[in-house]
Amino acid sequence: MIYAVCRWWREQREIRRLMQDFKPHTGRAALLAVACGLLAWLLMIVWASAGAEVTRYVDVEPGSYLNVREGPGTSEPVLYTLEAGSFVTVLTEDGGWVKLRTSRGHGWALGSYLVEMPAWLEVEEDPPGGV
Repeated sequence: MIYAVCRWWREQREIRRLMQDFKPHTGRAALLAVACGLLAWLLMIVWASAGAEVTRYVDVEPGSYLNVREGPGTSEPVLYTLEAGSFVTVLTEDGGWVKLRTSRGHGWALGSYLVEMPAWLEVEEDPPGGV
C-alpha cells in the first residue's frame, strides 16, 4: 500500500513538472492548433465544392433513348442508351457534353437532354381562383 502511494505521489509530481514546463509554450501550441483547424476546414470546403456531383434526369420523348457515348462527340461509339426519366450523376461538363455516371457505368451525353427535375415529377401550380 505504501509503495502504491509513493508511486502515485511521484507520478503526480512528474505530471505537475511537465505541466509547468509546457505552460510557456501554451500560447504557441493553441495558435498552431487553431491555424491547423482553420486550414483543414478551408481544404474541406474547397474539396467539397470542387467535387460536387449533380443528379439530372434524362428528358427525351417517351419511346426515345439518349445515347451514352465513349467520349464527347457524335463520332464516338455508343456504349449504351438511357430511357426518358432515367437519372444520372453529372461528373464534369465539356462544351455542351457531360461526363456522367449511371448504374451501367460512365460515359458522355449531350447535356441539353438532361434536366434537374423530370416532367412527371413537376408539380403544377393551382389555377387562379383556387379549386
